[in-house]
Amino acid sequence: MYESYRGADAHAILDALDKEYHLDTPWFTPARWLEGHGVDF
Repeated sequence: MYESYRGADAHAILDALDKEYHLDTPWFTPARWLEGHGVDF
């Protein structure tokens, strides 16, 4: 039913997701809360 990805395929998918959603950026930071609200640090 579900397909799994390994190796280079998984890395490519995770890299694309990371670029889109900034997964490597901590969420619980003031900079992240204010992102998109015209506030620049």
